[in-house]
Amino acid sequence: MTYSGEIEELVQNSIAAIQEDKLPFAERDLKKALGLFSQDPETELLCPEFAYLLILLATVYTRWEKTDKAETLYFKSIETLEQSTEPSNKLLCKALNELAELYIAVNKLVQAAPLLERANTIAEEWLAKEDAESMFIMRNLSRVSFRLGKFTQAKNLAEKLLKTQEAVYGNRHAEVSDTLELLATINQSNRKYDASSAQYKRALSIQEGLHGSQSEGVARVLRKLASLHCDRHDHTLAKPLLKKALAIKKTLKRTQDEEYGYLYHQLAEVYYVECNYQPAELYFKKALAIRKRLLGSHCLEVADSLSGLGKLYCALKRYKEAEQSLNFSLQIQMDLLGPYNKEVASTLSKLAGVYMSQGRFNEANLMKDQAMTCQVQHMQLTVDDFDPYDRAVLYHSQGAYREAEEFYHKALAKVERNLGTDHFRLAEILTKLAELHRSVERYDKAEMLLLQALKIFQRMQHRAVLTTYAVLADLYMFQERHREAEDLYLQALALIEDAAGVRQSDQLSIMGGYEKLLSVTGRKLEADRVRAKLRSIRKKTKSYQAIIEKPVRPESV
Repeated sequence: MTYSGEIEELVQNSIAAIQEDKLPFAERDLKKALGLFSQDPETELLCPEFAYLLILLATVYTRWEKTDKAETLYFKSIETLEQSTEPSNKLLCKALNELAELYIAVNKLVQAAPLLERANTIAEEWLAKEDAESMFIMRNLSRVSFRLGKFTQAKNLAEKLLKTQEAVYGNRHAEVSDTLELLATINQSNRKYDASSAQYKRALSIQEGLHGSQSEGVARVLRKLASLHCDRHDHTLAKPLLKKALAIKKTLKRTQDEEYGYLYHQLAEVYYVECNYQPAELYFKKALAIRKRLLGSHCLEVADSLSGLGKLYCALKRYKEAEQSLNFSLQIQMDLLGPYNKEVASTLSKLAGVYMSQGRFNEANLMKDQAMTCQVQHMQLTVDDFDPYDRAVLYHSQGAYREAEEFYHKALAKVERNLGTDHFRLAEILTKLAELHRSVERYDKAEMLLLQALKIFQRMQHRAVLTTYAVLADLYMFQERHREAEDLYLQALALIEDAAGVRQSDQLSIMGGYEKLLSVTGRKLEADRVRAKLRSIRKKTKSYQAIIEKPVRPESV
């Protein structure tokens, strides 16, 4: 942009002040420049030069966190450029993108998305794909699309951006690493774990090459790799990566930043899966405290931490705290993501579980209905992104068994294609499909699928072996195949004796089923002994509850 005399000097001074973070001086010079520009009878206000001054002043207010003022100026600059007789498509893209970034910063993703869509359309038509502004827009649109559940669009944009960056910067650039991490995260959400792992490892190699092995970037990618291992149910591989990332952060001796929040949250998830609830609660609370302090109380990261605490409290039967945490999380998610989003549906389902556990069946059914409506609407809005397994579960919950079976089989084919025939995910789907077959009285098929899933869980030495024993034994009990049911219960009880870290809910379920079998088959004395053991375990559980429900000291959180 070119300006006359004094205005040009004020613009250059303001740009320098912005770069040096001297925001009051930048504001003063830009206001003066806008005043002089407006007073000049020979200048046309509906022009790119005037819009550029508005964008610069909006940038000052954005950095100053004066969001309302910045938003007003961005809208005015966009209106000016739209009415200008000298259109500047690049400047219009800049204004749209920066306004979207303002919304992203305050978690208004729904408002940011259409601005980025429009900016990307203009950039594709008028700007070179190597243009920096065009690449910024693609990156932002990909990230927003991902958070809103539009995975196909997010992936296509990230792949296009990566190809452009590699052509412009080469293969070992920080921007390339950043996009690899984004693409890996998208593939991880789509359960394309091998592709995701390869992209994270490539990003890790770039970060180590650029900044060394003890750097912020390396810690961040290690944490994301750990998250991938958690999704693959390889928690034994995840924990050392998280501890290594935490050690790097502590070595750098930086003040606690957002990355600490992510690290603590992921560590909490690992401890939760291990049923190690005390450290899980501690780390969920640490993550929540950091996120509230750095990001404010109304952001998706805080919602994630609250949701984590909610499911933890539910596992500990602290239902009042679970309900409170999940309701706060739901409110944030609905405000920022809209009512029809996968994360909203997940939180509604967790709330339904809390109500069901307390016998509040009407409220539980209401939450289930809302979750189902949310999933249906989300599926219609993002039909290309909806995983076949999620569709199957949705149809299954609606009693649409034919459609559910079709999508369970599609999900099985997808998992076999991407992950092989011996993966936890495959066994998980087989178990759900067995549940469907039992519902429609196809008991032989249900048994066959459960046995197939059991073999996979046994090879993995996964704790789901116990729950599968229980489900299969219950099927045999229903068919009055008592001897086979008893064999399974005895195998499960032997496994409980030998294994460490067995969930008490699994232990109680197995023993409860065994006690029922003994009662049904008229073995009263044996049933009484098992019943006495059950009472003893429940009594110990209540004592344990009393210990872990003691408030955590503030300094430890």
